[in-house]
Amino acid sequence: ECGFFDALSLRYELLAFVQAAENNGLLIPGVTAWMLRSSVLWHFDDGALDIPGLHISTLPPPEITDFGGFYYGASFGGHLNPPWNFFPDVGFGLHMTRADIGGIAGYNFKLLDGWVIAGLEGQGGVLFDTSGDVSYNVMGLAKVGVVPFEGLFVYGAGGLGVVQGKLAYIAGGGFEYALWGNASARGEVLAYGEASPTPVEPGFTST
Repeated sequence: ECGFFDALSLRYELLAFVQAAENNGLLIPGVTAWMLRSSVLWHFDDGALDIPGLHISTLPPPEITDFGGFYYGASFGGHLNPPWNFFPDVGFGLHMTRADIGGIAGYNFKLLDGWVIAGLEGQGGVLFDTSGDVSYNVMGLAKVGVVPFEGLFVYGAGGLGVVQGKLAYIAGGGFEYALWGNASARGEVLAYGEASPTPVEPGFTST
């Protein structure tokens, strides 16, 4: 939730619905649904940005992160597996997609006066589908990109990882947008393939 103006704030939330019934052959315990929801909230009393004696227009501009140095964060996304080689049926149903909740950490190096950024990053997450299957992924990435203007970082990434016990090669990219202080928001698309001399079925999987 982020304060937007005076007592007004914006919220983005993820809810997971977990079925708690016994495994009787028809109802299997596990995460059965996801809901993403955005909200606009009005705060009474102190409010979201209620600072005595100051109006929002008189506040100094916030410091913008320069994308350099150590960073960490939380992530949520989804995996799509058209070749059906990473997410087999392990007992609770065959699904092409899975939700991913995890975290990221890395270090960025500023080059050419901060206009070019290169870095190393680790990502990891737990994968869920609506049948109750649970797995994991761990990835190591090298990144390089540019800062075309203050507050925006556009990059490409590649590396190796393990997705549900299988070695995978990874390529993709994304963008990162500075918010305030040291905070930023990121959008990213990665494609990965099974790093095996005899894959079940050739092709890319996206996340």
